[in-house]
Amino acid sequence: MIILFMLLSGMEIPVFREVLSSRELSGWVGYGEIDKGREVDFKDAQGCSLVGGWFRGLSWSISMPNDTLLYMGDGPYLVLLNVKDYRHPREVWRLRLPAGPFYWEVRWGIRGICATDSFVYVTCSSDTTDNRLCVVDVYDIKYPKLIGICDFRAQGIPEDVDVRGGYAYVACSYGTPGLVVIDVSDAYFPRVVATLDVGGSRDLQVVDTLVFVACGRGVSIVNITDPLNPYEALLYTGSAVSGLCVRDTMLYAACGYNQFQMLDISDLFNPVFLGLCETEDIYAYAVDVSGSYACVLSGAGWGGTGVNIIDVSQSPPEVCGWCNTIDGTHVEICATDSVAYTVEEYCGVLVVDYSDPYSPQEAGWYDRGFEAQDVWVIDSVVYMVDGPDAYSALWVLNAARPESCSLFTWYFLLPLSTDARDIWISGDYIYIADYGDLSIGYNGGFFVFRIVSPDSIELIGHYFVPASVNRFFLSDSLLYLAALDSGVYVYDVSDVYSPSFVERYYTLGIAKDVYVKDTLLFIAEGDSGVFILDVSDVFHPVEVSRYKLLCGHLIARDSLLYCGSATNFFILDISDPFSPVLLGIDSIHSCRDMEIVGSLVYIANPYGLQVEDVSDPCHPRCVASYRSEDCGCGLSVGDDGLVYLADG
Repeated sequence: MIILFMLLSGMEIPVFREVLSSRELSGWVGYGEIDKGREVDFKDAQGCSLVGGWFRGLSWSISMPNDTLLYMGDGPYLVLLNVKDYRHPREVWRLRLPAGPFYWEVRWGIRGICATDSFVYVTCSSDTTDNRLCVVDVYDIKYPKLIGICDFRAQGIPEDVDVRGGYAYVACSYGTPGLVVIDVSDAYFPRVVATLDVGGSRDLQVVDTLVFVACGRGVSIVNITDPLNPYEALLYTGSAVSGLCVRDTMLYAACGYNQFQMLDISDLFNPVFLGLCETEDIYAYAVDVSGSYACVLSGAGWGGTGVNIIDVSQSPPEVCGWCNTIDGTHVEICATDSVAYTVEEYCGVLVVDYSDPYSPQEAGWYDRGFEAQDVWVIDSVVYMVDGPDAYSALWVLNAARPESCSLFTWYFLLPLSTDARDIWISGDYIYIADYGDLSIGYNGGFFVFRIVSPDSIELIGHYFVPASVNRFFLSDSLLYLAALDSGVYVYDVSDVYSPSFVERYYTLGIAKDVYVKDTLLFIAEGDSGVFILDVSDVFHPVEVSRYKLLCGHLIARDSLLYCGSATNFFILDISDPFSPVLLGIDSIHSCRDMEIVGSLVYIANPYGLQVEDVSDPCHPRCVASYRSEDCGCGLSVGDDGLVYLADG
């Protein structure tokens, strides 16, 4: 989930002048037809520049230096969470590291974290061969500083990292060398001093002068008495090992197909096998041990989808309980006395309480969301919703300093909603359109929240509608819901604690968007075009007219109706609503949302942001654009001259 903030060049927009790209992009170029015979390269900003944002990415790693602090990777960001109240993890800060772009389909970003009291060591990948170790100074925990970078090449991806005696040991998966040794005695100038081919590995732990490496061959034990000349001293074979944990003289391993194994290694050369047990699902992935219990991630495929609590005080070990987590790919786990923290690629940190090991329960969640859908800005406070899939949430952000905004609070909408699509704020109340998922039994509907303060929101209620709600519009005390092939629903929300159904309007096409002006209701019906109804009597709407031109989003201003579709932006003269007249049209690369300020129309599209000059309604033209990291889904223009883009 990404939010971008664009500062416009000013109201005097130059006619398609070239502006250099405002930040490092991925190098991927998309093109959209803007005018006949002309193409725009969306790689570069046209008349816009990035100010700042609140960016999200994939999570692969967590590390806990103590019971109250947890570091996690979030795409290219190192994030510190306060977990003193483990049921409500709180973000303290986030620091951008040079860890590559944000794209979901690749393995770029922060891959491994090792946290100490003064430093955090982070492995990052920006390509399958170009990798780096970053050293972050956290001596003053409130003000983290990136102080050292070491670039190194490996055929695989840098995964786990552990640090001992002035050296960082990095496990690399999917190739050679497998183990990389980096001298970090001078934190400002870390440097690679040795490598060792142990095969692809993704987990390791340093114990005294040994490194235990989980690899496809089993557990490789590397002697690092001389860190400059590491060598494999022993290899425990038998099955591929995905994760391991060493406590005192015991080795615990998550092995291949649903196996957890336990060995006594007090005599390294003669390890004693103490037994195994089968985990839930078919694959054991990661393990951490606290006291008498091992917490093991397991799942049906790559990565875990649940946490096994295993009693390791006896031989053989025995599974006590299982906590089936929300669908996802949990990739790492940290265990404390009675609480386990797991990190999921798309959803952040899940907290499992296993104080009763026979009945572990989800106890908390730090959810980063999945796809930003829409945004609303009031006085430098940003309200944003995200979905689809099973990660919908409402986020409240502090944008007083847009170059470095922070999180006020958030509200996880599951299980009531799996897909929030639209947001509207009126007074102290927030309305959220819920698309739902009828295929799995989730009706759509809408939420109502009360704004107590920027850092405190209160859920008033969730109201089901037997349809998927895509967009909505609030006019006086009536909420009009665009419900796709179910038409338009109207609810009276004069009493927000008890909204009441008023009427349903059937449409010929799919109701994608609605807009109310005076007594007229404008409905964007997709392929069926624009449908205009007179709703002066809300119980007895009267058809006024139709205009057959593909339309997905619309806004009415004065006597003009601005419409966006998958291919065109066009303007209708509705001074006579019984006979709309097409004034002007311009080709665009789709429209997900739009807003009008003065003579400019801002359009969110799959490439980011596009700006249309409509000072001459008969000849709208593109005057600015911005290529975002993902897909522009919703936007809001603030009084501060910034465009806030929900980049889902």
